Amino acid sequence: MSKEILFDQDINNLIVKNVSIFQYEYSQIDEKTWKEFSTKPNCKCRGKVFKILQEDMEKLNAILSKLMGEEISLIFPGALEEPIAKEFETLKGMEDFLKELKAKGKIIRSASPAPNGKGGYLLVVM
Repeated sequence: MSKEILFDQDINNLIVKNVSIFQYEYSQIDEKTWKEFSTKPNCKCRGKVFKILQEDMEKLNAILSKLMGEEISLIFPGALEEPIAKEFETLKGMEDFLKELKAKGKIIRSASPAPNGKGGYLLVVM
């Protein structure tokens, strides 16, 4: 039975570290795109590369399983069913909301003060 894992920075790094393997297996992605993908962390080509990788999840899972030494089933984080935009009167209100998200199985990747300086938090939720 395979272990389900979420696509995260570690998986991204694993792909970059072994980019020659992925270049061979996904020859439809040109050399220039692979080079940019493996050297520039926030390149515009990321979406194109991941779209092609996701088209054949069995193949992607098989490659990653071999690299990781255990059978895995990769899950790409999808779009949120509901937008996360909420204002809170109190810190307690925000804590309750975070607990509610966790109860729904959401993983809170980061929470940082809102960039506008008016309080609140900017959340990255998977």
